[in-house]
Amino acid sequence: MDDLFIPGTKKSPEIDFKTSGTLTIKGVSILENAHDFYKKPVNWLRQYILNPAKKTVVNFALDFFNTSSQVHIYEMITLLSDLMGLGYEVEVNWYYSDDDFMELGQDLSQFIGVPFNYYKLDS
Repeated sequence: MDDLFIPGTKKSPEIDFKTSGTLTIKGVSILENAHDFYKKPVNWLRQYILNPAKKTVVNFALDFFNTSSQVHIYEMITLLSDLMGLGYEVEVNWYYSDDDFMELGQDLSQFIGVPFNYYKLDS
């Protein structure tokens, strides 16, 4: 299995998933067809779970994402919850620019049952 890197654009986030256990999503995600964009990262994550690192660190540093993107972010966090259920250590870092986005992270964390660390992005 290889690392996955997808460069970010004005409408899509940068995806930098490393088999060593560091997964980063940053930028914005305002895609018209989020399903097509997230298919590859979600499938990569499904494969990663079959042979993960001892510890997985996930960095969500999204300035903004739309509703269609949120569905796939939720799916990835659910897969991380599954990985935790298998006994692996998972650390999720949620970077936010405003209180609304921090609350969104708190809602996702609580709903799925995966604890997040919260870090305010510099303006």
